[in-house]
Amino acid sequence: MSRAFIIFLLFSIFISACTTVEFEEVSPKSGKEYSEFPKEFIGEYYDIKDKDTLKITKDCFLYGDRNSKFHLSANLKQDSNPSIVLKKIDDLYILNLMSVKAKSWTIIPFQKTGENISVYYISMENDSLTKDAANEYTEERLKLLESITAVEINTDSTKFTVNPNDKEFKFMIKNGFFEKVLVFAPL
Repeated sequence: MSRAFIIFLLFSIFISACTTVEFEEVSPKSGKEYSEFPKEFIGEYYDIKDKDTLKITKDCFLYGDRNSKFHLSANLKQDSNPSIVLKKIDDLYILNLMSVKAKSWTIIPFQKTGENISVYYISMENDSLTKDAANEYTEERLKLLESITAVEINTDSTKFTVNPNDKEFKFMIKNGFFEKVLVFAPL
């Protein structure tokens, strides 16, 4: 399965809004790059909402199976020009996925929450209490992002590109730009 197809599938799974935020570079910029998933994540899990499975080994993951709506896998062991990079900031692991076509990175933080794995995705929407009916980003959310880091907006306002330094990236996390989208429980 090609890496571009994997990235497309990940977008389909994790994007809950029409407006996306992409990163010019891997984030966080500093810190260790992991070539293996940490031992505490290795195992088999199921998505508590959709019941699809997630299998994590030391160097790869497999989401779904041939009967699933989405089926994808990725391997951290790669050549010198990686399209998948795993890093860590505080208690979050950050999976960076390169979109070869867009030449940008999609950022997917995840962490252990008890026995479960919580997966996050960046959102330009306000929280569910103030989300607008059109399910689009709000000006308030954009202004907050622009107060943290420079934002490049594409012509139809459906994609934002950012390149935060580590301090700005942490501030994005602290200000709730990454929202929990999936929870996996152990099998």
